Amino acid sequence: MFENLSFEIKEVMPCIKDPSRIRFVAQANMEFSRELIIVLSFKFPPGLVVYDESSGALTLKLWDRLTTIFPSGKVGVTYTLDINEAREILDRVKKLIVEAEMDFRRSGMPSQNEINARKRLTALQLYKYLPKTNCKLCGEATCMAFAVKVLNGELKLSLCKPLRGELKSRINELKEWIGDRVLKSLGWEI
Repeated sequence: MFENLSFEIKEVMPCIKDPSRIRFVAQANMEFSRELIIVLSFKFPPGLVVYDESSGALTLKLWDRLTTIFPSGKVGVTYTLDINEAREILDRVKKLIVEAEMDFRRSGMPSQNEINARKRLTALQLYKYLPKTNCKLCGEATCMAFAVKVLNGELKLSLCKPLRGELKSRINELKEWIGDRVLKSLGWEI
């Protein structure tokens, strides 16, 4: 269905953050269901996405810019170099939407428990499942710093070697609480 997805750039303006760059608004040739947008949100760690339930819009912090996708098919993007880069970003957005649509067909909607757990997941809660030894095997000075970076998509949870070894039971407990999709979005291979 979304293989025929295309975008038309409707408006180009100077970027607020850096006037030498642009921000733009594009319109897709189709609408996106709220369910699809929710599935799309689960492809990323919680620190990179904000889903607004009232409007159904999803804002992604990707590629050093903010990209907002609306159910109407409207897409707004900030901090873009030029119109050519804008087209490249829209190609990336299309790819993400097609992947989310395939995920939706394969796995359906996330459960309400998964949605709620994702909303409540904080670095402190993730930290509770980490070794709390500050072993530095992940490259971070502390387990708390690691938890923050995992939630913000800067590191993958699978870099925590103790969770892959002697503390594997903690991953199972975390999986039970947040579900497969959120765990995968944190960089843990299921």
